[in-house]
Amino acid sequence: MRKFTAVAALALLAATVLPSCKKDYKCECTSSMNGQTVGTSTYDLGKQTKKDAKDACNQKATSASTGGVQVSVECQLQ
Repeated sequence: MRKFTAVAALALLAATVLPSCKKDYKCECTSSMNGQTVGTSTYDLGKQTKKDAKDACNQKATSASTGGVQVSVECQLQ
């Protein structure tokens, strides 16, 4: 019975800890104007789950067009 209790406790611990593993992530964003790169920025996203970090990085991406000028920011999780 002790063995079963120990295995069950270990399984429960693994099920709660592993899916929420948090790491330090960075987001690298490249800015371009009319298709030419004009700059690169790196943002520290801190400790997050990979899914949350990816969502935060994707929120930094944007694009706009005005007066024949196309400006865009593309971001990737590092």
